[in-house]
Amino acid sequence: MRKGIHLVPVTACLMLVLGLALLVPNNAKADLLDFGDPIEGNSWHQRWRVYDVLDGAGGSEGYFDTIELFMIQGDPFEDPPLRAFSRSGWTSNLVNPTYALGTSSSAIDELYFDSYFSGAKSEPLQFDILIWEGQEFREGHTVNWTGSRLTYATYIDPCARDYDRSAVPEPATMLLLGTGLVGLAAGGRKKLKKV
Repeated sequence: MRKGIHLVPVTACLMLVLGLALLVPNNAKADLLDFGDPIEGNSWHQRWRVYDVLDGAGGSEGYFDTIELFMIQGDPFEDPPLRAFSRSGWTSNLVNPTYALGTSSSAIDELYFDSYFSGAKSEPLQFDILIWEGQEFREGHTVNWTGSRLTYATYIDPCARDYDRSAVPEPATMLLLGTGLVGLAAGGRKKLKKV
């Protein structure tokens, strides 16, 4: 008999370990912490915690630097839509009434923030939260608020919906376009009077 390492069992063990490692999620998770009471008229907010699901287990794959919220049904987000970040360096942008974006220049493994909504707290709404590190998708949730009760799916596919990431035109752009149209109309009227 030959003594030594048998390659078949070693290879099989390595493949099993690699396969199990691929099954472990490498993502971040968002949990609802609290509901805010209606403030400033009808607006209200929810407190969230986004964190590395492997935190404490020696993993670091759940880091993230971008949080996107897309309103699917219900009143639009307030402006600014995301507030009270627990870490410095995070910014909030209302890209359009149904798209809220939170970004940071560096990836982190835990963040608390509030999402603000217009409209009455008693009105139902549905929105998706997508969590990213650069271009790599970490995790997503579909959040359903019935007006009194919240449920959310623990995972969604970021390509499952056609999200509107287009920006709302700036007021200066609209002013420039409007001025140009008025000029064209005035020029057209002058030509009609000369004829």
